[in-house]
Amino acid sequence: MAILSKGTTYADGTQVTATNLNALVDSATFASGAVDDSTTQLSSGAVIVKDLGIATGKIAASAVTTAKIADSNVTKAKIENVANLKVLGNVSGSAAAPAEVAILDEDNMASNSATSLATQQSIKAYADSKVDGTGAGSFTTLAASGDVTFDTTTLKVDSSNNRVGILNASPTVPLDVNGSARVVGTFFVGTDDTDPNGLVDVYGGGTGQDEGGEIKLRTAADFDSTYNHYFIDAHQDDFRIGREGNTDIVLNSSGNVGINTADPDYLLDINDDAATGVGIRVTGGGGGGPLARFIRDVSSSGTVEINIAGGDPQFKLTSSGSDVMTIGLDGSANAFQVCAGSGVGSNEVLVVGINGNVGVGETTPSAPLTVTSTTGGVLMPRMTTTQMNAISSPANGEMIYNTTANKFYGYASGAWVALH
Repeated sequence: MAILSKGTTYADGTQVTATNLNALVDSATFASGAVDDSTTQLSSGAVIVKDLGIATGKIAASAVTTAKIADSNVTKAKIENVANLKVLGNVSGSAAAPAEVAILDEDNMASNSATSLATQQSIKAYADSKVDGTGAGSFTTLAASGDVTFDTTTLKVDSSNNRVGILNASPTVPLDVNGSARVVGTFFVGTDDTDPNGLVDVYGGGTGQDEGGEIKLRTAADFDSTYNHYFIDAHQDDFRIGREGNTDIVLNSSGNVGINTADPDYLLDINDDAATGVGIRVTGGGGGGPLARFIRDVSSSGTVEINIAGGDPQFKLTSSGSDVMTIGLDGSANAFQVCAGSGVGSNEVLVVGINGNVGVGETTPSAPLTVTSTTGGVLMPRMTTTQMNAISSPANGEMIYNTTANKFYGYASGAWVALH
């Protein structure tokens, strides 16, 4: 069987020339005997590989690479059919030849396979059944028969004891928060309040100190009764801050503030029944301003009243803890006194009697001004003649010592007169 068909036919006596020889070769074509019609075939006189003509055994391992396959040459039609609910892949965890991987449509994930894939529908059905217990698709209720733990360092739900721990894997109270928490929006703690509207809304539903909207602060000793427990409490119409069993600070509905009194009657009502008798202490004043100041609006009138039932009201001025001066009322003498020492009634420096008499160094002044001393006299105002004459509207009986004339002068009948 001829493999080639000649391009030129020679007859007897035809001259052999270069042209005839070139035509013989250039015009030659493959004959049918050049192909087997199984793996190869003729196409316009050329030999080509027939479709599906190359068997697997005739391809060397790794001979067909990505670089040797033109883009889009491999189509679905040229790949062997894959079985129903299977995909080609590798789930071995290491390099391996691709294999068929099963796709499972199990709403309950019962097979628990590590080498199969789940359908989107089965994943949704399984997730829904675990979130709300019904598989209805509503993410509103979490049904659990035991403890639910969302990373024990973040959130722990203890269903057996009805406790929730935030940053606490072992909650000991209904809501046990360990560490610091930042609240954004409305945070509500309570039993009956159905409409919390504060940033933090604490409601207890009771009327007692331990039943209202109370925040209790405990020391590191936890519940050891030897340590003070502190509370912040909304008690009926009052806001209270105190130690366990004590109401230390109260703000009532009238705007009055009480310290150590549960029922303040004044804007600031302080009850000092402590055995120490400490009272009020004001420290500081290093900025140069007054240590304490009472100011009344200039358009109003009013008084600052100190009233001590059964005692003598006093101001005591001390320096470095030592008694220096006492200013107050001596009830037994019916007098206002400024005394050098720790209390009124002794070492009087200045006394104002109930009759208006003033005593300097005198406890019971008998005249409008009584000066008593065995170590010094009364020093009159001292000035020059020019300064004396410059006094505006002097009163008859006014006296000064004139340092220009070195004499006492008195004003009488509208003129200054030397008294000696």
